[in-house]
Amino acid sequence: MLLNNDRQISKTIESKRRLLLQKDLFELLQWMDEIEFIHTELNTFTIIEKQLIKKTSMTLKIQDLRRKNTLIMSVLCKYEQLIKNEIEYGKQDYDIKRSKEHEKQRELLLSLVKEYRCLNSEINKFVCQFHIR
Repeated sequence: MLLNNDRQISKTIESKRRLLLQKDLFELLQWMDEIEFIHTELNTFTIIEKQLIKKTSMTLKIQDLRRKNTLIMSVLCKYEQLIKNEIEYGKQDYDIKRSKEHEKQRELLLSLVKEYRCLNSEINKFVCQFHIR
């Protein structure tokens, strides 16, 4: 009877571990979608800068953010593979260390989004200065 109980407990723990990893994966995929959106917006910003703003400093800011965007997407793609491998083959517990790693990835995204919003505001201010005739 004890052996069956141990198996049941082990099965329950594994089920919850997988559930937490799947939650992290789902969240990560949302983050990656946000990064793809930012990439599209940066393409638009580049066009606006070339046609309207025409400031080298703005070009450099857009390029800098594009580089960061690409690097963070790369980091998150590697993290995605790590999660998928852990769901499929891993046996490591979902502990505080894993939770902190996930939060570290979230912070990467949040810092990028913050920079994007600042750049977006700055570009919008420039665009608002133009008058349609």
